Amino acid sequence: SALPANSSKRVELLMHFPFTWDLQEARYRSGEYKWPFDQFCEIADAIAGGELDLVHNQTILSFEEPPQPLGEGTELCCLLLLADFYDFSPIQSDNGDPIHFYNLVPLYREERDFEQQNGVLPLLEAMSQQSGALIVRPRRKRFV
Repeated sequence: SALPANSSKRVELLMHFPFTWDLQEARYRSGEYKWPFDQFCEIADAIAGGELDLVHNQTILSFEEPPQPLGEGTELCCLLLLADFYDFSPIQSDNGDPIHFYNLVPLYREERDFEQQNGVLPLLEAMSQQSGALIVRPRRKRFV
């Protein structure tokens, strides 16, 4: 279900990381690995601050045109916010308000362009063909 712009519904953001990323190691706090966390925090702040209204079940964010890499060591340049990806969502809070879950999935420009030309369902179908499609990998194989 779409969230109205004036929604007081709760939103939870999810970003999946490889189990091999040990955040206690210094290299995982460097720019090459830190950018997904920075992007996650920026999106969360924009939602909390009312600067980003989640009015659709999916939104692709690209912050510049042409999109620039989200961080060091990657060509990923856009973020797909995908609502209620799992069957359990939305869930009800203790006071009965729905809690909607959004997955943040970094995309390449070609994937954003593909979605703009073909819609989100063909993009999701292409994503489903790749194991671990929701896992952040700075140099992953392209979905399309």
